Amino acid sequence: MWQGAISENGYGKFSIRGKDIYAHRFSYETFKGPIQEGYVIDHMCLVKSCCNPEHLDVTIQAENVYRGINRQKLKTRCKHGHLFSEENTIRYNGEWRRCRTCEILRSRRRIGIFGVDTFDRLPNRRPSFCKKGHQLIDGNVYKTKDGRRRCLICIRLCNKRYKEKKKSKII
Repeated sequence: MWQGAISENGYGKFSIRGKDIYAHRFSYETFKGPIQEGYVIDHMCLVKSCCNPEHLDVTIQAENVYRGINRQKLKTRCKHGHLFSEENTIRYNGEWRRCRTCEILRSRRRIGIFGVDTFDRLPNRRPSFCKKGHQLIDGNVYKTKDGRRRCLICIRLCNKRYKEKKKSKII
């Protein structure tokens, strides 16, 4: 399981010389070989942040999507271990399903935290981590004039690299 930064879409990632690299692709190429153009990596374990090469398979995108849909249909339990029975399953559009127990627990948490029970009334949630994986907490956030939040650690590292580069050019 990848322990570093996680991308917006849930995959493990890291940077080398400013270029973002997905951990699962790097793992596959390191331990199993190159990935041909037009092919993607399929997580056989269904965990996007997994980078174990034994859980990865190279395939075309259409096959990856097909496998993902079928694997979801074959699941007998939700990610929290509740059984997908007729009484405990909420179905959407005849294809998608959700665990009724988990929905009830989520609803209770929303009521307890926000005092409301609908998703559309929830306040906008801001990301908790920057692109490099630093936590965005009160002491680590710089707010720009247009209201965006920037990571102070990243800003300081960028300024430090810039000063070192500038200094090396002078000497």
